Amino acid sequence: MTNATVCGIINYIMIKAVLDTNVLVSGLARYENSATYAIVSSVGKKWNICVTPSIYLEYKDVLNRPEIRKITKLSANEIKIALAYIADLAEQFLVYYTWRPNLRDESDNKFIECALVSNADYLITGNKRHFINSELAPYNFQIVSPREFLTEVLR
Repeated sequence: MTNATVCGIINYIMIKAVLDTNVLVSGLARYENSATYAIVSSVGKKWNICVTPSIYLEYKDVLNRPEIRKITKLSANEIKIALAYIADLAEQFLVYYTWRPNLRDESDNKFIECALVSNADYLITGNKRHFINSELAPYNFQIVSPREFLTEVLR
């Protein structure tokens, strides 16, 4: 078996997850003892991030907001590098249909759509309450907090 074949198999069986923007921001804020920092720094090593164009654009918009730049302490150039890193590592998907699971926050629908189209294993969010009482039961991904993902999945 060649190295390329082994890498392909490992990539195929690697955990796939959708990352809510709030987790990305928290992870980039470099709270080194936090679950979000551990998750963001392990992208591409222990799990693959799944994105759609709308998620990537939200990442870009939010990370460039002045109040978020103060929290993350990232320069404009560091934000460009972080976004390029995400674009390079991410499994990218297109959504050809919209699905409305009756979420509390309609802007979170993009994360559900990505989880569905990518066949993700997890949706990682700091706002699990936004996904309560939605119509997600028949689907095969779990909605987890950063701490749950770190302790139960990445161990």
